[in-house]
Amino acid sequence: MLQAKTIRRPPDRFLKEEKFDPEKTERQIEDLVKQTNNVSSGKENVASKDTDVALSANSDIKYPSQKAVKTYVDTKTLALLSTINVPLNSNGQTTIYTVPAGKRCVLHSALLVIDADAGTSDLSIGQKGATTDFLPVQNLDNLDAQYDVGLLMPVPSATPALPQKSYAGGTIIEADVSNQAGGVTNKLFLFGVLY
Repeated sequence: MLQAKTIRRPPDRFLKEEKFDPEKTERQIEDLVKQTNNVSSGKENVASKDTDVALSANSDIKYPSQKAVKTYVDTKTLALLSTINVPLNSNGQTTIYTVPAGKRCVLHSALLVIDADAGTSDLSIGQKGATTDFLPVQNLDNLDAQYDVGLLMPVPSATPALPQKSYAGGTIIEADVSNQAGGVTNKLFLFGVLY
């Protein structure tokens, strides 16, 4: 059986009439559009996409593209540029990295994980034809057990000071081994900044 319900009239304050203000309505619509600028029926609003790789707009409305974010992060962080095997059982050069075309590279350091006693082996790193322009000759005789790790990096305050290089795209970076006496499978991890 149905029961009757009493419907009460809302208080007068809710029934107050307001005059239509087109300027206020337009501002409200503009605010709503700004708030929803990046979402339009579930689709990307390309007018809000920012492809500036420097991310300099500092905007709360625009959003960066994936490529802009990647480029920004890649140019702001120290990166692992390469991992390569450098044999210490023979003298010679091993190509450890080639700077990508259109980029420049500043080398930072290298980690060398040895597979056996390095003995009297020496190692330097630099561009092809000038393999000491990043890291002068380093004696590795203190790396004397499997999995010992050498942190190799120039000392800017050394006398004489070794200026750092910014290598152009296409530059080949090599490790040069001399006074060979170590194992065959030594891992070299090269770190630097690409820009």
